[in-house]
Amino acid sequence: MESLVKQLLAIVSLLCVLAGCDFAQSQWIQAKEGIGNALNEPRQIPRGAEPEITVEGARITFDGKFLTLGDDFTEWVEVLGEDYRPAVPGYEYETTFVWDNIGVIVEWDSTDNRIVEHVGIRLNFNSLYEEWEPGYDNHRPGAGSVPANMFRGYLEVNGVAVDHNSTVFEVNRRADGRLSISCSRGINVCSDRVTPAGVPRPWFDVDSRKEAGVIYGIGFSLPDQIK
Repeated sequence: MESLVKQLLAIVSLLCVLAGCDFAQSQWIQAKEGIGNALNEPRQIPRGAEPEITVEGARITFDGKFLTLGDDFTEWVEVLGEDYRPAVPGYEYETTFVWDNIGVIVEWDSTDNRIVEHVGIRLNFNSLYEEWEPGYDNHRPGAGSVPANMFRGYLEVNGVAVDHNSTVFEVNRRADGRLSISCSRGINVCSDRVTPAGVPRPWFDVDSRKEAGVIYGIGFSLPDQIK
């Protein structure tokens, strides 16, 4: 690999001498792309998509507005908006609520204080949701706890961008120690190993491909230490 990079640099230097640096500059850009492909660099996810959710330790922001696990549900509604529905309409003790327009699920505890304990961000429909049958209406998009739409904004977890094309392998490669995701052999859920105690630990919903498959969703839960 090192010899390939040296060859590309030598070619660019020669072009600068023979054809002038303007032409050589364009060739250098192409050479850099070639180097990146040769090194199999991780895909870059640009900022700009809306809405934007960033998670840094215990701090969650939605389009620049702060959200905190452990806050009252009404504070989350103030930030996410009032366009949400209960997972089970008409159920008196419902604690799970879905924002279909942005692919976000929020759950509060079963007591009267309605403290938010869990938040999920859906990036992809998994095969269960895609191949739903009439007998499983609560699994179809827009029903039960399944959002009608997936999150298509910009999502960043501990400084690492994640989108609907991301795999666990890719996220780990780009994380540079900020995340270290490990997948369970028994269930299709992966979790971060470097999140300190007392901070919401991100978990990643996958399928049987584990690290190699796309991430279906990301969730965060209020740590037991601060409930």
